[in-house]
Amino acid sequence: WLEAGTPDSTFRFTEARDAIDYFERARSLGALFSYISSIVVRRGSWRNAPPVAGSVGSNYAHAGRLFTILQRGGTLRYIREPLVFCRGYNDSFLRSGLVRRFRIDLDGYLLLAEGLFPDDAVRRAFLSVMQQQHKWYVYVEIRSFIREKEAWRDLATKLARFGYSAGEVFLIDALGSFRPGVRFARFLISGFRDVQFLLARLRRPRPPARDVTAGVRN
Repeated sequence: WLEAGTPDSTFRFTEARDAIDYFERARSLGALFSYISSIVVRRGSWRNAPPVAGSVGSNYAHAGRLFTILQRGGTLRYIREPLVFCRGYNDSFLRSGLVRRFRIDLDGYLLLAEGLFPDDAVRRAFLSVMQQQHKWYVYVEIRSFIREKEAWRDLATKLARFGYSAGEVFLIDALGSFRPGVRFARFLISGFRDVQFLLARLRRPRPPARDVTAGVRN
């Protein structure tokens, strides 16, 4: 979840500079506890940590409680070697549509940022992790699905709060509004991924042929 080369490390969030250091190393929302299957937490600490106000039902109430534990003196131990593997392309939240899926993350982490981090620098560092997870051009496709101007203005305001620049938001709007181009790009990307998958299958070494007589005895 953290930048390449980060060794097994211990982080404490009682000091603002330590929290900022952790967030600046983060390269995925997994570092903000979005992937709960990779987390081990002391049960007593969990039970003593109240949820962040308004977070219940947001899909990230658990992340709020974990950060509350850390702010109360808890310790985060980052283990670089994977102990749990994540299989992608099976996001159950996508059932409600792509726009709704992204809003779950945006709304959830904005709520946590306001409820957990009164320090402006820490809050900005926390929110900036979203840019590591989703580069600005990812939102071009999201924009292509949004028809209502008010809905787009709401999303653009949220993107700015996460640190996306005015230029990036402008490009998202301009490119995403040209829907035929977005559909064509989606077609090309899908075809490219299919070719990559096919090449990977072709390059996969075949298992050695088995000698069917090996198990036969006279």
